[in-house]
Amino acid sequence: MNIEQEANDRWYVQAFNGTPLLLIPCGNSGFDLGELFGEKFQKIMYEFKNDQGKMFYHVKSLELLRDRLFENIRNDKRFLEKLKIRYLKRYGEYAITRMTSDGEPIELLKKAVQALRMSVSQLHIIEPFSLTMDDEIKRRLAKYCSCSELNTKLSILSAPTEKSFINEKEEDIHRISLMHDGKEKENEIKKHIEKFHWIRNSYAGRTIMTEADVKSELKTVNFHKIDIDKIKKEKKQLIDKLNLDKELVHILDISNVLTNLQDRRKRNILMSIEQMEQLLEELSTRLNIKHELLRYLSPNEIGQGLFKRADLKQVLEQRRNGVIFFTTPDGEDIIVGEQYMRFIKAYEKKEKKTVTKEINGMCASTGTAVGTVKICTTLKDIAQFKEGDILVTSMTRPEFLPAMKKAAAFVTDEGGLTCHAAIVSRELNKPCVIGTKSATKVLKDGDIVEVRANHGLVKIIK
Repeated sequence: MNIEQEANDRWYVQAFNGTPLLLIPCGNSGFDLGELFGEKFQKIMYEFKNDQGKMFYHVKSLELLRDRLFENIRNDKRFLEKLKIRYLKRYGEYAITRMTSDGEPIELLKKAVQALRMSVSQLHIIEPFSLTMDDEIKRRLAKYCSCSELNTKLSILSAPTEKSFINEKEEDIHRISLMHDGKEKENEIKKHIEKFHWIRNSYAGRTIMTEADVKSELKTVNFHKIDIDKIKKEKKQLIDKLNLDKELVHILDISNVLTNLQDRRKRNILMSIEQMEQLLEELSTRLNIKHELLRYLSPNEIGQGLFKRADLKQVLEQRRNGVIFFTTPDGEDIIVGEQYMRFIKAYEKKEKKTVTKEINGMCASTGTAVGTVKICTTLKDIAQFKEGDILVTSMTRPEFLPAMKKAAAFVTDEGGLTCHAAIVSRELNKPCVIGTKSATKVLKDGDIVEVRANHGLVKIIK
């Protein structure tokens, strides 16, 4: 691997809380796309440091796979429906049950790795669409409305037509909050935990939901009922009013189907992480290594050989301080130490730093808000988030929900019309600007900003 060459290649970078063993199986499912699309990712790169992860998508692969998706849909109108059926069948075959006390953790962990990979599977085709098509959709829609109306119209046309699992959870919390019978309420809290215990998990690990957590949520219910029929009606009325061409309507339909599939995929990922974490805790006891470190294993390293590696703890500690996994369909290179620092320096040199008072992105949910910036990159940042702050992050995930409910608005570096921040902001009815590319680099904790989501604008006031 030529470190400088790869650092300067064209990558689309996503950043979030993450660790190798919980993220790489999901990411490397991109190598399985060839089976269905005749095209697959040729390389995917990951960087991890202290439970913060970055995933590097090769831009050329994103574009090729996007084109192959459209080709399949043109040739078969039921392609996306068949894709959904195929995905559910394959994931169901690999999903494992909760580990039993007499199970062998290594073999179960191998199955858990495969289940995690299958939780994404061929639905990894969502990224080639969502990460490359937003600007095209916006460009096409601009022909039918003024610049001042564009973001508002786009928000309506891109709204999901199915409830997300997060909205299901919030609806359940709202239902419980209305109960008066103490005993009945306690029982329903237990049922809620049983149903949604996995929802705060992330690629950095699992977060156990307690009764105290649920009771705390019940004190600050912020539920907005989603009227799916109304959303569908508004979409149709707007399409008819603007008289959108068939090709744009077709692209919007594809976006809608993939948005709904992405939510189902995310649910399966978080549930698979729950199973993986239980197994890592058991393996941690047998190896006498903290399971936080075991998350820095490569999926390829899972085997009985782990019990024979005297240097395993030192190797994993070094990786936690900074590691690159460069993966291809044929294998991987693991880069640490001096080589890791060479890559970081080469990549950061390519990134341009600008000073500006205004940041532009795409409107995901309309509205205006003024507040204090809080940059969230870790779970600790989320826990310290205050009511009315402006949530600024690379991209949101389900574990961000406690902060999102308190936020006056959301601003992200990344994400498209199908992303988590876009979906949740509409459900919570909060202003949201996505895809700014630079918000976390330009803004600082404590900055006072105005978020004008209708214009896709974030303006620094103080």
